[in-house]
Amino acid sequence: MPDPNAIPRTPDPHARPGIKLRVEDRLGMLDPIQLLPFRSFGTPRLLHVRGRVREQKGVEGTTEETSVWRNVSNTVHRLESDEIPGARVRASLGGRTWETTTDAEGYFVLDVEPPEPVGAGWHDVELELVESVGRPACPTARAQVLVPSPDAEFAVISDVDDTVIRTRSTDLLRELQIVFGKGAQGRAAVPGMPALYRALARGPDDRGENPVFYVSKSGWNLYDLLEEFMRLNGLPAGPLFLSDLRLVEAPSEVMGSARHKWDSIDLLMRVYPELPFVLVGDSGMHDPELYREVVQRHPRRVRAVYIHDVSPPERDDQVARIARELDREHGVPLVRMEDARHAAQHAREHGLISARGLDEVRNEVAGREDDESQG
Repeated sequence: MPDPNAIPRTPDPHARPGIKLRVEDRLGMLDPIQLLPFRSFGTPRLLHVRGRVREQKGVEGTTEETSVWRNVSNTVHRLESDEIPGARVRASLGGRTWETTTDAEGYFVLDVEPPEPVGAGWHDVELELVESVGRPACPTARAQVLVPSPDAEFAVISDVDDTVIRTRSTDLLRELQIVFGKGAQGRAAVPGMPALYRALARGPDDRGENPVFYVSKSGWNLYDLLEEFMRLNGLPAGPLFLSDLRLVEAPSEVMGSARHKWDSIDLLMRVYPELPFVLVGDSGMHDPELYREVVQRHPRRVRAVYIHDVSPPERDDQVARIARELDREHGVPLVRMEDARHAAQHAREHGLISARGLDEVRNEVAGREDDESQG
């Protein structure tokens, strides 16, 4: 059974708006205040609701034709958005309410205990901004919380940059160009990965019961952009675990940690102790080392590790050693892939996806190759 006690309880932030915010509020200088929920996760008896209260900056909608400067402006607005500490947020479900206040970085976490256990699927929790400085432009919102099905055969935990989104994070200048110069429409998915994730979510019998969780070092300020990217590229909807990126201040106690990705994965494995997992990442940063630690700390919980090969040749020996170690000591395969076809072939052979899923991955990659050759 899921372990509701594994979900961390909300710390008491004891936060309140600083002098600058109070003065701007008194002078009517604050931008409209936004209540922004994040897709989250839970169990039949406990829903974990997360979000942020912040000033709503001038982020405009984009298309493929949106100029580089407009995309740069949108990204800057996202990164500079001012958080609202000490705002009071109320959640409602099944006739009951729960309240909390935002921490110093404007984040909030609420543990909602339904009057009766809820079923599998996405559940809407109504949110209300009860008290805040400024003018609430979005005083209400609806948080979506995923409760995995008891029929799920496994769960997928995936990195985002260079695993799902082609960002070339090993090339700093190229990464900055993509991060600042492109909107969701201008960002390319790694070939075949959307089809692979849909196939993994459906499983070997195409029932569609397996949850997908996305864990990234990208900041929460980019949440709306990542969510739009996933929708546009047909990726399965899933809870996101992002970072509280701070240049000077310490990260949020609620939403940030020095080992954010490890903590998020460890949390999911403790919340869902009966689910095995498939881990997907890339070779450019530290995913192979991180996933090795996950396998070591949670033996017999990982079905496979898929690593998108994006690193220079000198990295290959390190990843190969980790692959041999995982296979020899834990019986866990680590598959390096140039594109999603290699992972899909392995997943099909080991009962993780269907024949239909494998065909869809192959067709998606082939279609991308044709588009690029013609472009």
